[in-house]
Amino acid sequence: MDNGLPTALSAMSIDDNRGKREYPDEDDNNGGGVGPDVDSRQHAMSRHRSPGAERVGDNNNGYEQQQQQQQQQQQQQRRGQRQLPIITPDDLPPEMREAFDRLDSDQQAQALEMLARQQLEQQAAQMEREESSSSSRPEEHFLTIALNGTILGATEMVTGFPPSNLLMTSAFDSVHDDDLLGLHAIKTHFWERDQPDVEVYLRRRTAEGEWIWLVAKVVSYIDSPVPGIIIHETVVRNEDVAVLVSR
Repeated sequence: MDNGLPTALSAMSIDDNRGKREYPDEDDNNGGGVGPDVDSRQHAMSRHRSPGAERVGDNNNGYEQQQQQQQQQQQQQRRGQRQLPIITPDDLPPEMREAFDRLDSDQQAQALEMLARQQLEQQAAQMEREESSSSSRPEEHFLTIALNGTILGATEMVTGFPPSNLLMTSAFDSVHDDDLLGLHAIKTHFWERDQPDVEVYLRRRTAEGEWIWLVAKVVSYIDSPVPGIIIHETVVRNEDVAVLVSR
């Protein structure tokens, strides 16, 4: 089955003359009498332009150019850090392999490179979506838990998990194994003994499978529907402090 891969490759071929346009010589344009009139009008307008407006325009243009340059540099850095994945003919699905085998060696190399670039672009788009999702998350959340750790309520989570999915699960499930002992100790010896201001540093797993440092303390106690506590957890910006304190 021909899936159009040769046609796509043919369309990708480089034409040395593509995109070139023929322009008349500057002498011809000037001979038509248009160039000098335009230049004289522009010169006259520049003479009557107010200095203040000129400076404002220059400043705005400079700021916009600086912003564009920074964005381009960031994009180039992200692209530079990513390498093309390696795709071999064995990675192709059967319907595409049939068309691939009918290509010559140069076309096959171009086809594999094109598929690798498409895969790289998809990975980059996925990373941008994840970065955008994580950047829009709150810096804090509240968990209402029973004394046995069962989650009774939750606000929008720093970790990205939907609050509704956490109900009736354990608040300890997403805590790093190395931080569980300290969390249980603070909860048992302080929080459950009316000392809510004692803080504990812990790591929770995010929806992306990464770990994020939080600092937690109790802000309130509840009696209904069962005895429990309301925990306030905030993102820790200085992870060195969190590591030092949690030891």
